[in-house]
Amino acid sequence: MAVTSKQVQELYVAYLGRAADKAGLEYWLGELNNPASGLTLENLRANFVNEQPEYARIYGGLSVTQTVARIYENLFERAAEPAGRDYWVGEVNAGRVPVDQLLVAFLGAASPGDRQVVDNKVAVAEAYTAANPDSFNEAEAAAAIDDVDGTQDSVDAAMARIAGNEAPSASPDFRLTSAREPSWDEASIEPEPEITLLGVAGDMLLI
Repeated sequence: MAVTSKQVQELYVAYLGRAADKAGLEYWLGELNNPASGLTLENLRANFVNEQPEYARIYGGLSVTQTVARIYENLFERAAEPAGRDYWVGEVNAGRVPVDQLLVAFLGAASPGDRQVVDNKVAVAEAYTAANPDSFNEAEAAAAIDDVDGTQDSVDAAMARIAGNEAPSASPDFRLTSAREPSWDEASIEPEPEITLLGVAGDMLLI
């Protein structure tokens, strides 16, 4: 089955905290849907974690507790409830979920409400990328999805800004993710954690 734009855009939203640049999105889609390239979504996830400075700026140097808190804020637009925070910190400290795969686990175990936030951010990111095919500004791509939550009102407001070119101004930054040679090493990729639902902590399904 072909990898879709939405699947790649979700990785940009989750790992880099922004909408994809058009050139980068098209490049990765081409590689992912080319059997000869050997690239998978897991390889791309690893590339974002290990090769992209944006990921390091967002999550680098944080403690496990701080990383969990930031994921809740960036991905779900809410503070972590104590039970969910303690659960995920415990999973990392026990070695069951590597810290660099927390986002994979969060996406796989998201409650319906949290999943809606992610889906809304991805929809807005898709619109932003489509509306800006010839230029890219990292700060604006992040701002486009920053205030999007689980409500339709937040989506409508973000779409209106995109349609009216009202994104917060920032200095030009034409950094394209695809401009650098892709780097992935299948031998070094850690497998995604198998998710088994055990219960619920706050609004998060527990694995």
